Amino acid sequence: MKRVLLMAALIVLSLNVTQVFGWTPLEDSSAGVSVVYINGLAVAVSRLEKSAVGVAVDGEQGNTVFLRVAYRNNSDAPLLAQPESIELRGRDYDGAYVSGTVYDPDRYIESLRTADSLSQAIASLGAALFPSGPPQTAFNMSGPDGFYWGTITDYGAQAQAQQRQQLELQRQAAAQALQREQLSRAMLRTTTVFPGQAVEGLVVVVAPKAPVITVVVPFGDEVHELQFAQ
Repeated sequence: MKRVLLMAALIVLSLNVTQVFGWTPLEDSSAGVSVVYINGLAVAVSRLEKSAVGVAVDGEQGNTVFLRVAYRNNSDAPLLAQPESIELRGRDYDGAYVSGTVYDPDRYIESLRTADSLSQAIASLGAALFPSGPPQTAFNMSGPDGFYWGTITDYGAQAQAQQRQQLELQRQAAAQALQREQLSRAMLRTTTVFPGQAVEGLVVVVAPKAPVITVVVPFGDEVHELQFAQ
């Protein structure tokens, strides 16, 4: 279930993470864009007549960037928040136009097939996804290698070792499933935002390489544009 928050809780994003180097939000008072800092995290906030949008960077993993996006409906009619319609635009150092893409939430979760990719994604988000700290579970799915060197004569001990190994693999698989579920719940999906309410969540994007990136967030019939310097 998506969280519906008051504006104060929306814009003052309670993310216990540090500023991500390479992504600096830019203020533009003429466009209604300001920058606020919460726990060392820079949050770009765009305010238009009917709505407000907040965008912060939770973390990076290569060219994959985790955006925390918040939508606030200040109108008197329901508005549709569609994170898949977010665009990333810019011009590279040669002046050529470049753009990014937004992951489909379910496809992104499905892409985390291995323990390494899942643990890297969780580590990139850190306390932002798990406010009370990461789950107390191991990410390493390799487990014991299953090889026994030398001559094994205690077949009872061997059976017990295999049973322990199987139980450990089952425990780790369950931990992975839980981590995927938690990450999936944090992902923002298309939702209706009613007057006076707000939603926020995680949007995963593949970001272009450019000196300045414009994050374009349509909301209702308004379009919010927030710029980040790299």
